[in-house]
Amino acid sequence: LVSFNDLQRWAELQEMLDEGDLLPLELQNMFEQVTKAPGTSDKLNEDGFIALYDAIDAMFEDVDEEEELEPASPQSIPEDSSVKPELLAVLAEISDDEELLPCGLESTDREQAQILNMVTALEAEPSNIVQQRGGRLDQSDLTGEWELLYSSSSAMKFNQGLSGLGGSFPNGKFGGLRQKLQASKYMSDIEYIEKINIPGGNSFDVTVTGDWKLKGSINIFSGEPTTTLNVEP
Repeated sequence: LVSFNDLQRWAELQEMLDEGDLLPLELQNMFEQVTKAPGTSDKLNEDGFIALYDAIDAMFEDVDEEEELEPASPQSIPEDSSVKPELLAVLAEISDDEELLPCGLESTDREQAQILNMVTALEAEPSNIVQQRGGRLDQSDLTGEWELLYSSSSAMKFNQGLSGLGGSFPNGKFGGLRQKLQASKYMSDIEYIEKINIPGGNSFDVTVTGDWKLKGSINIFSGEPTTTLNVEP
């Protein structure tokens, strides 16, 4: 069985990451979307590994050696343009279908690929404070209330929500997720509020609380400094 960390031993893959042909976020999202080995939530069997290989291979198209590629004009994209409005519009469109679970949990492969490309472009924009600060963030940068707009989490897709309680009730389903982050000199509290929709006005919230902290580290694929958010329920 192959875990995400085991991919470090794949020399060809590491070369693609080092040269920027494949971004760490793209690899992580593809790994999460591949069906895991039976009895595990984070390991691939042979079929899963082949599916991951095919997903990576599909990102690259052969270019005719005789074909001359015209470089893009520097003026074709305004310097102050951002992919964020387009990304938000796509996420809103996905959420319009009330028959589907929110947050992209039932999005198509094409929609997932489109969102991944836009998120990758958004991360590369100069406005990204993670890039500006070399991966160093403070708790004050994250405190507040956040609403989940999209998730590529294989666990949430499998559970059809955060807790999986939506499917425990007749016609019940996941209705959205909010996250509250609070921090001071003496405490750092986190609260997840999951909406469970049930026909007939019997909808309710599921609340999960815990502690959170930021931890600085180095991205094992890019070698760049990064910050991870650790949660202890």
